[in-house]
Amino acid sequence: MTITTAARHLARACVGGPGWDFNAAHTGLHDGTFEPLHGHTYQVTLTVWGEPDDAGMIADFGILKSALRATLAPLKLRTLLATSTPGVLVAEDDELVHVTGGGAFFTLPRRWVALLPIASTSTEALAGYLADQLAVQLAVSCPSVERLETTITESAECAATVEVVLR
Repeated sequence: MTITTAARHLARACVGGPGWDFNAAHTGLHDGTFEPLHGHTYQVTLTVWGEPDDAGMIADFGILKSALRATLAPLKLRTLLATSTPGVLVAEDDELVHVTGGGAFFTLPRRWVALLPIASTSTEALAGYLADQLAVQLAVSCPSVERLETTITESAECAATVEVVLR
């Protein structure tokens, strides 16, 4: 007797974790007031799912690592500022970034800042930002990837994960 299966195999591949981190400062609004500027050593993991191709792969690890490296590079050793926070004005010129709102006003050198088009620099929002950036890159370079997930850990007990469905 021959047993055949039409089951679809969905494979998972991961890169990141220990060694895939970046140091950054951030601040955010909590109950309408800016929290003090502080920093984390964020650790990031990228997980992708898809049906393996004829070579048995859903994505080349080298492509995944390169995409993750390129996505993290602009955030390393920067102050992460959200540019879409309701009630907060972020203005920049060639040399400075000015932030007003939430009971605070501060100015930072432009070269020290990563301006992110998100509403907050919470761990959840940062995971979503990374997922969106990676989705754009991997949708073209890894056609077998159907969905991806980014997990960002800010401390031993705090992490957030966001999933993006590509196809």
